[in-house]
Amino acid sequence: MVRIALTIGFIILIALIAALFVDFTKAKTIALKGDESCLSRAKLESYNLDKKNLLILNINKLSKNLKTDFSCIDQVEIIKDLPDSLIINFSANPDLVKIEGTNLIIQKDGKTKEKVNEVNLPTIFLPSQSSYQKEQTVQDPIILAALEIVQFLTKSDFTLQNIRFTEGNDIAIYDTRGTVALFSPTKEASSQVDSLQSILSKAKINELKIAKIDLRFDKPVIVNK
Repeated sequence: MVRIALTIGFIILIALIAALFVDFTKAKTIALKGDESCLSRAKLESYNLDKKNLLILNINKLSKNLKTDFSCIDQVEIIKDLPDSLIINFSANPDLVKIEGTNLIIQKDGKTKEKVNEVNLPTIFLPSQSSYQKEQTVQDPIILAALEIVQFLTKSDFTLQNIRFTEGNDIAIYDTRGTVALFSPTKEASSQVDSLQSILSKAKINELKIAKIDLRFDKPVIVNK
């Protein structure tokens, strides 16, 4: 009997310790670091994160669910700060272009949203057969190719002003100085922008004024002003 009582007592003790430990490692503090118009504490309530045990919380699954449920999220990083803190770092999908003749913006992920205030974004002139409403996703591969090029150009010395499409479905992008760069939607966007940046850097050194840079060919064609 004594042995049985000791065994039961030991099991109860282990259960109490486990219960205390589980409570000790619950997410009591949740830090959100990002644009709260995209993801806020109120929007996180349905996840019941304050009831989750950080030791068994699957942060990869949580990251995937957040990106699925909140389309405005571009990147998310979740950090467990044991014993009881959870840090959620995230960035919202950046706005890339505004659609000419509308009050719509296209974001990095191809989704459209309504323009709330006047924004300083390059203007895209959509092909005549294309039109979008808010909260739609761009499917046209030519437009998507242009958006990818725009993403790379924002990190270059080419200051975008507007984007147009030629009759042959190539992409013409104009900068604020009146230079036009022609891109092929079938060539790798990053390599075309790298070539453009190299040309711009050399032109700056040599004080050249360029009217057009055609990047659709193996060797870019440059037309000076």
